[in-house]
Amino acid sequence: MPNDPTVQVAAIGIITTLITTVGVILVAIMNNKRERGGAADAGVEVTLRERITLRDEQLLELRDEKKDLVHRLDTALAEVEEKTWLIRHLREELTTARRDEADDKAG
Repeated sequence: MPNDPTVQVAAIGIITTLITTVGVILVAIMNNKRERGGAADAGVEVTLRERITLRDEQLLELRDEKKDLVHRLDTALAEVEEKTWLIRHLREELTTARRDEADDKAG
């Protein structure tokens, strides 16, 4: 280094400025990486929350459909039971009518 104090102060100022600039750049790079990582995490979190919400909505719809199907099944079973009872009743009447007819022919 030269012996002139002005040159020495200027050289030290330049070196200090370079060190400060490099430090600022490194801090900016680290913050940028951290922010990008945080943004990615936030994006994944939002996506997962949306998927959970969608799944919950689908579950509610499926439960509603299940209730509707159970109701329709109960109604259909009631109709089948009613028709089965009607068929039995009509068969009994037919059997009785045939007996009466056979008795009328025989008697």
